[in-house]
Amino acid sequence: MELGHVKSRSGRNARVAAPSGEREAEIAPSCLVSPAPGDRVLVVSSGEEAYVLAVLRRLHGGETKMVFHEDVSLSVLNGRLRILAQEGVDLVSPQDLHVRAGAVTADAGEVRVGFSLLDLVGQSIAARTKKVRLVAEAVDTIAGRIYQRTKTFFRRTDELDRVEARNMDRRAEELYHLHGQNAVTTADQLVKIDAGQVHVG
Repeated sequence: MELGHVKSRSGRNARVAAPSGEREAEIAPSCLVSPAPGDRVLVVSSGEEAYVLAVLRRLHGGETKMVFHEDVSLSVLNGRLRILAQEGVDLVSPQDLHVRAGAVTADAGEVRVGFSLLDLVGQSIAARTKKVRLVAEAVDTIAGRIYQRTKTFFRRTDELDRVEARNMDRRAEELYHLHGQNAVTTADQLVKIDAGQVHVG
């Protein structure tokens, strides 16, 4: 066992210069920090075998890398797993990202989500927020029942506003106002106007 310096790195092997000479050494799985050229490392050798066991001192500061070549599982049998970072946490994968939990809680000052497809499947969705702004090219909603209750409701349609229903019931406690440049009311059988006073013209 001796100390050495990494001369070069290639995959799972490193070229190490030690007092006994310069040789190729395999990076052991116990060496969690990925060695880089110039790093001071601990090397163990036996015959033709040589392994880099640990990085003792890094030549350059900056990012510390942990490199694994196969699947990795991190298990905590009792207790919690915490990841703390002062400047942020990045999760990057070209494939799927799966999250399975009894409950997910997120507390953030700002949330941004970019996606090509968002598919939500669940039993219930409850949202409490001060303001919602939705900008979309098309919105399709299919539901068995929709109930809305607001203090003030405004809706503006620049072109066509069309409603198709088997029965329609609209009620106003005080004033019901319909206005347009032209108004047409038609029925196949009956049109009825019932009021205390009816003004036409």
